[in-house]
Amino acid sequence: MSYQVYERFFYLILKNFLRKKNLKKGLKGIITGPSTIIQSSKLGPIYKDKSKAIIDMAYALKEESLSLEKAGAKIIQIDEPFFSTGLIDMEVAKESINIITEDLTIPAALHCCGDVKSVFKDIISFNIDVIDCEFAGHPNNFNILEKNANYLIDEGKKNWFRCYRY
Repeated sequence: MSYQVYERFFYLILKNFLRKKNLKKGLKGIITGPSTIIQSSKLGPIYKDKSKAIIDMAYALKEESLSLEKAGAKIIQIDEPFFSTGLIDMEVAKESINIITEDLTIPAALHCCGDVKSVFKDIISFNIDVIDCEFAGHPNNFNILEKNANYLIDEGKKNWFRCYRY
């Protein structure tokens, strides 16, 4: 299936879903981030290093994000669980996230798993509106948020907290 056919197919499905559900708040479009996709992939001989592959993937995901917005998504969430592993070049990560979000007219969120202490200063400088960190397995992330609360407020960034009832 060509990309244009896939994009049109996806757009029609999402539009139909939104119309049938008559959602007032809308839907969150969620994509796996380019660093996580590439880090989880075996690269062929086309790419000599992962940095170029991450940037190329970001351009593809940018189109996906814009399609989600066009279809009615109210926010785009980019999931990057690999950010906290220490395996990711955070300058390349920033460039890739900024590529994805630069033309969006809706808010963008970044979800990171794990202990974000070593990367938090990096991720709050990305072109995102919402930071969503994991707290269930890493309660020390609350301390990181507390230490950076003034900066987050000054920059107009929001944080999501998830609550689960078991």
